[in-house]
Amino acid sequence: MLKKIIGIFIIGVTGVYLAFATTASIYFAPSSAYQSGFIGGCETYEGITCKLGLGAGVRAWTFAYLGVEGFASSKPLNVKSGDPDIYKPSSIYGFSILPGYYFDDNVLGYARLGFAYANFSNLDAKPRGYNVGAGVDWCFYNHLSLRGEYNYTRYNDISGTGTLNQNEVFAGVVYRLTT
Repeated sequence: MLKKIIGIFIIGVTGVYLAFATTASIYFAPSSAYQSGFIGGCETYEGITCKLGLGAGVRAWTFAYLGVEGFASSKPLNVKSGDPDIYKPSSIYGFSILPGYYFDDNVLGYARLGFAYANFSNLDAKPRGYNVGAGVDWCFYNHLSLRGEYNYTRYNDISGTGTLNQNEVFAGVVYRLTT
């Protein structure tokens, strides 16, 4: 029974049966984020960064959502920096899938599951990792939404120094090109 439900959900979300798909959208999502990074339990940096997302999603039935998103963020501006400061990424980029649930016509709750890549200019390292998160998207006017999200990213070992774990909380505006 569960396999049938999952199969029907995937078929509807991917748009194979367009009768189930009610809306599709392409969106642009600039935001600002607070990041903190840890290696081996020691905090290495805290900072504010700009983040940009570009994605597409489809709403199926009245409640289900599935999206894909590419994202990139800049080097964090220091709030607090550990010693040494070399473990702060100069840029982060990646992609995610966003399965979600519409609580009503304007409020979407979603999870983020994806991969991220970081550039460390001081280490000449580009580790990759996975990210998971959860967020809420509230449509307040036609094509505009407010978004808030928490993400956790764990990167591979960085030049023998340890694994970077990153926490990120961000808020932003989403502009949907289509509704």
